[in-house]
Amino acid sequence: MDLPTFQQWEALELHDYGGCGEVFLARNEADEPVALKRLEDLSVSRRMLAKMTERLAAEAWPEGVMPLLGASLSSSPLMLVMPWHADWNDEDGWHSRSLQHAIDDYPKKDAWPLIRELAAALARMHAKHVPHGNLKPGNLFFDDEGKLLASDWCLGNVPGVHLFNFTDALLYQPPEQLLDPSGYLDEQGYGWDVFAFGVLAYRLLTGHFPRCNEVFSQVAPPPGETRCDGLKAEPEKVAHNLERAPKPTWPDKPAGELEQRQREWVMRCLEIDPMKRPASMLEVAAGLGMIEEQLKQEHEYQRVVTLNQRAKRRIAALLTVLTACAVAILVLAGLWRFAEARLASEKRDIKQERSRLTTAAETAKRSESVARKAEAGLRRELAEDRAHYRSQLQASRKVADRLFAWAMEKDRRQLPPLDGREKRLRKLEADLVAFIEEAEPMPELEKEVARARLQLAEISISLGEAKLASERFEAAYAAWRDREIDPDLKMRMATDSLLIAKLMEGKVHAERARKSFERARALLSELDAAEVGRDRLDQLHAVLDYREAKLLAQQGDEVKALGQLMRATETLNRIASQRPDVALLHSALADCYLSSASILEGIGNPGDAREARLLAVGELLALRKANPQDLDVQDELAACYSAMAEASFLSGDLEGTSQRVEQALDLLKGYLAKRPHDDDALVRKAALLALRGGILRDRGKGDGSIAHYNEAQSILEDVLKRQPEHPMASYRLALVWWQKGRMLGINGNSAAEMAFLVKASNLLEQIEKRGDEAGPGPEQLKRSRAYLQGDIGHACELAGKSRQSEASLKRAIILWQELSEMRPRSEEYQQALEWCRERVERMGSIRKVD
Repeated sequence: MDLPTFQQWEALELHDYGGCGEVFLARNEADEPVALKRLEDLSVSRRMLAKMTERLAAEAWPEGVMPLLGASLSSSPLMLVMPWHADWNDEDGWHSRSLQHAIDDYPKKDAWPLIRELAAALARMHAKHVPHGNLKPGNLFFDDEGKLLASDWCLGNVPGVHLFNFTDALLYQPPEQLLDPSGYLDEQGYGWDVFAFGVLAYRLLTGHFPRCNEVFSQVAPPPGETRCDGLKAEPEKVAHNLERAPKPTWPDKPAGELEQRQREWVMRCLEIDPMKRPASMLEVAAGLGMIEEQLKQEHEYQRVVTLNQRAKRRIAALLTVLTACAVAILVLAGLWRFAEARLASEKRDIKQERSRLTTAAETAKRSESVARKAEAGLRRELAEDRAHYRSQLQASRKVADRLFAWAMEKDRRQLPPLDGREKRLRKLEADLVAFIEEAEPMPELEKEVARARLQLAEISISLGEAKLASERFEAAYAAWRDREIDPDLKMRMATDSLLIAKLMEGKVHAERARKSFERARALLSELDAAEVGRDRLDQLHAVLDYREAKLLAQQGDEVKALGQLMRATETLNRIASQRPDVALLHSALADCYLSSASILEGIGNPGDAREARLLAVGELLALRKANPQDLDVQDELAACYSAMAEASFLSGDLEGTSQRVEQALDLLKGYLAKRPHDDDALVRKAALLALRGGILRDRGKGDGSIAHYNEAQSILEDVLKRQPEHPMASYRLALVWWQKGRMLGINGNSAAEMAFLVKASNLLEQIEKRGDEAGPGPEQLKRSRAYLQGDIGHACELAGKSRQSEASLKRAIILWQELSEMRPRSEEYQQALEWCRERVERMGSIRKVD
């Protein structure tokens, strides 16, 4: 047999073979052993293996994943070079350090540290969008320090394989993978890994397979062996046997609460229904890692509750004694005051009786004259009051007529607004203020004053004065709170409260916005659908849900926000299906879908986010079809395609990115032809040009990439000349400088690269200090700054400036620490923090050696 060669490695002997190829012992130039794996073309999906390996190798190999020393993925023969993890002894020769060779040590040995280490390794692969798909003990190795390494990803039962041989990996795969391996392309591979992890964890803890143990244990390789030759299996039969098997149980009781909760996570991973399993190993690793901290917090809480109960009992006893003393004192004081008051009352009665008898005669003489004068005075006063009330009511009617005229203009959205609207609103506002000041002292006009206060708040809403509108609405609500409110007025006040909350969205007025949402919800809950109309009430509830959801997402409660958005979407879909002609409903639906997409991306569900954006595109396309000349719909559709392009670019889908970029640019071209000075649209166009530059950069077309970066930079600089404080233009310009600097560094111009990276860093810091509500959020800015500091550190290191590099990396560490405090469960933030720390430690050790 001819031994293969690959670059500087030469095979010495055949070590093993498996379902996808052969493993040879080889030596590198330093005469160190390495593993040379030659794969069969028909047993491997070459394109998918190359794509997933490229994702893992990007920037740095994830901890817990076997790094490749070399690979031949685009030519024949298909070969991989990996570190040699085996020990030599004179009796047996090479002894592999795989988990398959140590499987007999379990469950005698504590398996939980190994299980958590495996969960963390798979989570890091999922964070780089790489499902393993081929998990089994023979594909897990221990390095020289005993740390676990996962290898042979994207092999075996995956799409694109034409020749499939039996391996024990089938014993760890869920039914959906056994029945349809093509699901790997639809992001189902993450759920496959979750199931395989659960099977392997159960076997390490009990020594048995969770299902079909009697059959699986006979066909699984014995300890020390990596395969069972001569076996054949039909994946469909294996899948059906798994689906019919009873739910797994544990052979013994857990050692304590910690193990009980850890077992619960394993059982969740073993669910046959993929919808009941955790979505990916990111969720499983985070859940296992949080158990000990949760138990510690629960124990501490119980301890504090116990101490609090003891303290309450002591305080209660002391209060009982003090209360008894106080009661006795009050009784004595009351008796004394009663006796004193009774004596004083008797003296006053005698004195008053004398006075009454003295003046009775005089009063009787004057009574007739006084009565006549009083009657005349009352008649005059009544006449004056009538005239006064008539003038007040006349003024109130005048104000109401003006408010009605304003409302009529506001509600007729098909007509253009009339000139001078703000001036008329200010005049109306002054009239209402004057009326309230004049009529407020008169109890008879309380209802008119309350109505005028509500109208005054609505004027502030129309003028966009959030704080003043909130204060005026509070006064109006207080005036109406103790009165009988009819359904239409209650609906009006709920709508006003919702509009005020919308005005106050943002970090400055977040608490006031939350209270306004709560008040609107309380008012709507008091309404009867039969009185105001079911569709009208449901539509307001849906709008309230999705507006409040945006505030919840901004405050970090993404799960609750997503639930409210799903409820709002369901309601609006029902109403829109009944009234397809109402464009406002389709616009609200598109807003719901886009808000859902932003939240889904924030919690790590890019697939669901993409589907939500596609639904938004559907609603916007329906609006555009109904009214092709509506430029606002065209702009919203371009924004939607732009967001989808950025999401595709981050996931590595260059073809999808290119398609969405061109769709968005085509829409913006027509939009800007009619609105050439719309700065928001110009900023969006610049962002798309920068994305096009990134695509060309990744395809190796550096000159074209720089040209697009320059065009994007020119557009953004023109916008900032007109609006120096435009928050998104500043942010996008910083990103363009950043990407342009990296491109110049790739072309060898390190000085220009460093200049642009520093400019971008300074601008991002200025934007964060300004704190513009309309711009990117604080977390997004901090995340961009953290990544940029890492790139600056890397560029300094390549330029030989080790101290500047270390300083930039330390700044990045501070930023990643702050981000981790914002989102303690974020795998991305934790990995970036660890990477920066490792680089700083490595640079420190290099200086010590020097």
